[in-house]
Amino acid sequence: MSLFHIPFSGVYKLYPLPPDKLEVVQVVVIPGVICLAAVVWAMWKDKQVRRRVEAWALVVNAFFFVVMLPSPSLLELMASARVILGVVLGAIYVLPYVRSRGWFYLCAGIWLSSTAIFLLNPLLELLTGTGYD
Repeated sequence: MSLFHIPFSGVYKLYPLPPDKLEVVQVVVIPGVICLAAVVWAMWKDKQVRRRVEAWALVVNAFFFVVMLPSPSLLELMASARVILGVVLGAIYVLPYVRSRGWFYLCAGIWLSSTAIFLLNPLLELLTGTGYD
């Protein structure tokens, strides 16, 4: 059996995670799993959510692009951010159909926590002189 058929094999293959890969897990894997668990819970509790294509799109995107994410996509944050985009859009589209939105605000906080780093990184490289030559 191939390692790519096992859930979270990308994370397992890179174990122990170096600090730069830990950021990828924090920004991509944890919010994706929270969104997947929240939508599965909402689908189990509410029949109307179960019938929505947005909920199924979130389930499919979170399963294939978070749970089954291969390790090459975990090597760089931008590569994994591209594949998580479907989960983010699915979570936004499913918001009107679920009662509790706390899961989305938690995930949005985790997703946005790295925004300051992305915005400040070029400035810090310019000030410290560690940019790419």
